[in-house]
Amino acid sequence: MNEIIIKVNKENDLTIITASGVISAEQIINKIKIISPEDVTKYYMWDFIEADLTKLSKFDIQKIAEFVLNSFSHNRENGKTAIVVNHDYKFGLSRMYDSMLEDLGSTIKTQVFSDLSEASDWFLDSKSK
Repeated sequence: MNEIIIKVNKENDLTIITASGVISAEQIINKIKIISPEDVTKYYMWDFIEADLTKLSKFDIQKIAEFVLNSFSHNRENGKTAIVVNHDYKFGLSRMYDSMLEDLGSTIKTQVFSDLSEASDWFLDSKSK
């Protein structure tokens, strides 16, 4: 079964988005659309470990990057997004997404990880400074 689950933790200013099954760009965009402006957090963690992203193309990644930039980047200035993946293909797509956001002028830092705890540590490190 494919699904995307969003959990907002306002106390830690963190949104965790977990995807599983075959995921499309439209599913990602439609799920992001339901996040209300008051629930936008500074830190986002995308967990794609259980997701199948093989249906996503370069065009899809660009569409997602443009949507994210136009929707929430003004509320997340100097925020961070961790993308957690477990496969080289997913890693490549995630790096492409990061590169596209940079090219579009985003101030959100994006980092790709292969482990959820490493991603969590990255957020904690920035909060302790």
